[in-house]
Amino acid sequence: MIRPDFHQLWLRAHSSYYYALAVLSVAVAVIATEQVIINLLMNGFEAMEPVTDRPRELMVRSGQDETGQVLLSVSDRGVGISADNANRIFSAFFTTKSSGLGMGLSICRSIVEAHGGRMSASGNEGPGARFQFVLPLHREDA
Repeated sequence: MIRPDFHQLWLRAHSSYYYALAVLSVAVAVIATEQVIINLLMNGFEAMEPVTDRPRELMVRSGQDETGQVLLSVSDRGVGISADNANRIFSAFFTTKSSGLGMGLSICRSIVEAHGGRMSASGNEGPGARFQFVLPLHREDA
């Protein structure tokens, strides 16, 4: 389990998976990539902790982006990303949390980029934020 107090968050989690006709394959260090996903989930949970006036929803989506790369996104309905923080959110030692170190998203971006991918963050149209990363498809030499 990611978090022992998960049930106390009153969170409604959604997942949506879009599959192409063929199986999508990426070449990644599995444990490092799992850590990226766990970090994004934990950040989403923490962003929704102070929310009391709307449902707490976390949505995880996977599929392909417009260039055909593998995409994974985590969207929450938490406090969102302020315009002041948008450009600094992936910087080392930058944090908006009182107990944060400011290393999580910086390390996540480094892991994704080390695998040939890219990572981004944006505010939702409504409340909350979306973090996503894309990784190139693994192609076996024919």
